[in-house]
Amino acid sequence: MRVRADSSRRLAVLLLTPVALLVRALFGGGVTAAIVGLESGLVLAGGVAAATERERALGASDAPELERGDALDALAVLVAAVLTYWLSVHAGLGPVVASAFVGLVAGLGFPAIPSGSGETLAVVAFCASFVGMSSTERLGGEGRVALAGAVCGLVFLAVAAAFPGAGGKLGTIAFVSCVTTAGAEGLLATEYASPTDSTSR
Repeated sequence: MRVRADSSRRLAVLLLTPVALLVRALFGGGVTAAIVGLESGLVLAGGVAAATERERALGASDAPELERGDALDALAVLVAAVLTYWLSVHAGLGPVVASAFVGLVAGLGFPAIPSGSGETLAVVAFCASFVGMSSTERLGGEGRVALAGAVCGLVFLAVAAAFPGAGGKLGTIAFVSCVTTAGAEGLLATEYASPTDSTSR
């Protein structure tokens, strides 16, 4: 019985901490898009962690573990996000055509991989292509897109077993990854701006 009580306390902390941070940002004044974006990502991460903790506490035996294929997924995420961005911005294809192209190549090419993880690679790459659709105003440069792609891969791994068959999951993962990355970058830029930067604005 004590184990369940400890798990309930951990679950409450996992749920309440990100919600409290978001409420503080919204009602504490001085709300910026960076703070709301970062804390929205924390709310999502806290919710997923709470759901995972609940399953673990209730004795679910199929908890996700990192596997060898996860490294391939991470590589596919980075390549697909950056390639989509490059095709969209530098090759002039635009975000929709670039994402469609990367998704088509991944969808036709990856399932042919004999290891059996090709379908997952195709889904992960297609998800990351949504990250690459970001505009230069939101994620300027391949480095930022790669960072958002890495966040996308982590979020994908975290929620892979959650909400099976739910529509919009890949787009939501990409959205949260981009907002979290842009929010963290904006927050760090604000936090570490020199005094001359803040007075010149």
